[in-house]
Amino acid sequence: MNFEKYKEELIDKSKKLYKSLAPSKCAPLQPSDNEENNKCLKKIYDLLMDSNPSKHIRTYLDGLAYVLTCITTIGYGQLVCYTIAGKMVTVIYVIIGIALTIYVLRHNGKIALKVCNWALGVVASGNNKVNVRMTVTKSFILLFVFWILGALGIASYEKFVFWDAIYFSFSTFSTVGFGDLVPTSHVSGAIIFTLHFIDLSLLSMVFVLVHQTMENHYMKVLELLDEGYQKYTTELNTGTTTNLQSPGGSKRNLDMMTTAREKS
Repeated sequence: MNFEKYKEELIDKSKKLYKSLAPSKCAPLQPSDNEENNKCLKKIYDLLMDSNPSKHIRTYLDGLAYVLTCITTIGYGQLVCYTIAGKMVTVIYVIIGIALTIYVLRHNGKIALKVCNWALGVVASGNNKVNVRMTVTKSFILLFVFWILGALGIASYEKFVFWDAIYFSFSTFSTVGFGDLVPTSHVSGAIIFTLHFIDLSLLSMVFVLVHQTMENHYMKVLELLDEGYQKYTTELNTGTTTNLQSPGGSKRNLDMMTTAREKS
């Protein structure tokens, strides 16, 4: 709406930046010296980009994009609060929002695991030799494929170079959010947030599988200790198996039985 006014302000700012540059950094512009002119214009462009502040939150969609990047811990930085009240509300809102997001994602990870196990069961139906359960390795492969497909979609929609899309996809899906590449519209932001939410669910599924794997290994260790303890107590009592509790059982019952045995 105010494009002509914006253009005039941009030209004035460029002239001031040009005059403020030291002669060693930007020589006087000469029509015949395109290389030197391009270097000078590149410096002015970089200074303009550095002096361009983050966007104010003016509309409901701006506010929605702001809170979504906050509670998902992305934080691109293209939308910020400038008032003290807005900053204090952000602190309180983010503390509560991140806690709720973690709670939701914890359950979403379990749901994603059930869905993936069901999908594998459908694909491998009729073949009993195929392991139709999700594993940590399979979940990592699925997450990596999702990142690549997400990067391809972002590159197509945002007109990014593919490697820039890979970089943007990683910074978004890993919740780092560097901020040098950001969605160009609220529509693309909504699409990217949807992909990001799916990505967080898959990442939560990876954590669930890692936890289950560690728990299974721990239980196997306890079972081995149980077997060794049962064998030891059997040999100790000349072939008669006792009712002593194993290391994987109740510590209170073990203490009671040990005390009774010592008294006898």
